[in-house]
Amino acid sequence: MALIICPECGKEYSDLASACPNCACPTSRPVRTVPSSDVPSHVETSRKHGYGSLLAVLISVALVAVGAWYIYRVQSYNNGLSAMYNGEYSAARSYLDGINYKDSNLVLNDISFLEDLEQIIQEEIARGDANFDISADASRTLRKLSKYQTIEFHTNVVTGTGLQALANSVAKYGKRDCFSTLQKFVNGSYDGKICILYGLRRTGKTTLLFQMLSKLPIEKTAYI
Repeated sequence: MALIICPECGKEYSDLASACPNCACPTSRPVRTVPSSDVPSHVETSRKHGYGSLLAVLISVALVAVGAWYIYRVQSYNNGLSAMYNGEYSAARSYLDGINYKDSNLVLNDISFLEDLEQIIQEEIARGDANFDISADASRTLRKLSKYQTIEFHTNVVTGTGLQALANSVAKYGKRDCFSTLQKFVNGSYDGKICILYGLRRTGKTTLLFQMLSKLPIEKTAYI
């Protein structure tokens, strides 16, 4: 590339231009074609910068899409759990289907389990106490629910001297008014006894259980 002087305005400009950039006077000789190897370096740099900008935009779009999908999964998972805890199983299923987040598939399994269990309970209630056979009903219930996925977990079982130590740890505390009712129920001759203690945290439920242990035969009792 060479510089030439414009015959009109006297300004220098490239001989590659078809006209003077200052006064638009046409170049007096034909413009020659420039081989690609002769393209100025700043032009190549500009192209590379353009490609880099495009790549940056594509990466940014991809990151935004991934982030939005992640946030959607987290919100759907939390909404699904909330709906399940409120007994809204259909809504919970709509939130959790297809998100594959954390243990969402196991939660869906639990929802199906709870739906079937609720149906079984309603059937038992409709049948009435007169036709209630705990052994037969338990077997029937287990057969219906055996199709669901189970998870192996480990827990501690306290017996013997460990159980006695738990009972001794609360021996110094006074007994609540409801202790006699609990003791009467536990010692009663009922089939399939289930007792649920509920209440706010740190109101003495565990202490009540440990006190009850001291009233039971240690060799036949376990704390799980």
